[in-house]
Amino acid sequence: MEQIRTLILLLYISYSTAAAVTNSSGNWQALLSSNKPRLYLSIKYGECLSASPFLIDVEAKPHNLSLPHTFQVTVVEILQPLFIVSIERTDKNEGWSETLIKFDWQLKIGKDLYLSISLRLKLKCRFAGQGGVVYKNRYIKLLYTAISVAYSRSQSFEQCSLSGGKLVDIVDKGMYDVIYNYVATTFDSGVYTFVNIWTAMDFNTEHRNVTQSNGEPGHNGDWNPGWPIGGATRIGVVITVGTKATAGSNVGLRNFSAAQTAVPLCMY
Repeated sequence: MEQIRTLILLLYISYSTAAAVTNSSGNWQALLSSNKPRLYLSIKYGECLSASPFLIDVEAKPHNLSLPHTFQVTVVEILQPLFIVSIERTDKNEGWSETLIKFDWQLKIGKDLYLSISLRLKLKCRFAGQGGVVYKNRYIKLLYTAISVAYSRSQSFEQCSLSGGKLVDIVDKGMYDVIYNYVATTFDSGVYTFVNIWTAMDFNTEHRNVTQSNGEPGHNGDWNPGWPIGGATRIGVVITVGTKATAGSNVGLRNFSAAQTAVPLCMY
């Protein structure tokens, strides 16, 4: 009798799960190029969704099927307005010149909370620790979210490069605010009230201006009170982010020497 009850319960969960899930599909194409085998990008769904999908299957092919290029697409993160993917060339371990690539996807969207426990656990494992933020088609992510991991400036450049990205540049106030809020709500600083985050930007100690790693002007505002400070070696730029309310106003940009340590923030 107990086995019958269990079977009825499992059938009910399966039926509820099926009834709660809707499917949707879409496609998008873009001219893409990369100097590395892997590229990160954000894709909008192209429709208004009532909730974020819990599963997305994506396929990418060159629009010109005579090309030998093959790609593997991995969904990195699912958000309500868009999703983040990495696209990796698989026919050769190298980048590719500008190519029109078409993406086709299938979405699974849950309407309510009747997803089975096993499915919930599977999804929790799949997306654990993958949270990032998007700004103007750039995916920005902390590789480490604990204060015990910090690197020098050169090591931070290397950490981001190994992950397939680059140390973040901040182009304007809007990007600064997005990054600040992301780090403030993501990073676990333990007993500390703040965390220092490395950027790729340079500070010119003579002219007191900020440039991005590509030589273009970077965000030169929101400095920590009393900063920037003097010192010929203080050419790196970090963001001091308050992770607790008690951090107060002791936050903002600071100029560090390259040997000082902070947490790398990468963009893709």
